[in-house]
Amino acid sequence: MLASDWVIKSLIKHLTQEPRPYLLWLESQQLIPAIQQFYASKVEVRSEQVHAASQLLALPQWLGNHWQAEVNYAFPSGHSIAAMSLAQFFGLIWLARAPHGVWLLPLWALAIALSRTLIGMHWPLDVLASALLGSLTALFAARWWLRHY
Repeated sequence: MLASDWVIKSLIKHLTQEPRPYLLWLESQQLIPAIQQFYASKVEVRSEQVHAASQLLALPQWLGNHWQAEVNYAFPSGHSIAAMSLAQFFGLIWLARAPHGVWLLPLWALAIALSRTLIGMHWPLDVLASALLGSLTALFAARWWLRHY
């Protein structure tokens, strides 16, 4: 299930090539090159440029490190797909076996999706689409699991 999420996410990112929100903001502040030029550079160069910008902005180290590590495209959110897939998969199995406490799983997935938006890594549409994609893969996986186990 998570492997299929990764393949789906990677394919869609390659097709849509949507810039991350924080990168557009850094571009508007003239702290990185124009976004097309930025993405035309190698990953290592992009990471160095984001690191330099985060140093100039005196960002908290955790945020600067996170931005520096995530210099690829935004749409869809891999973290949100994985979180929703896991929450839906285990939620569906849990619901089929013992329907108590299932509401905690969607709250966990929602917290991950919101955090991705709040730190500038994704647009709200990125995490919404990711939640839908993750739900679909979870439904297929849970259906298969419940038939075989």
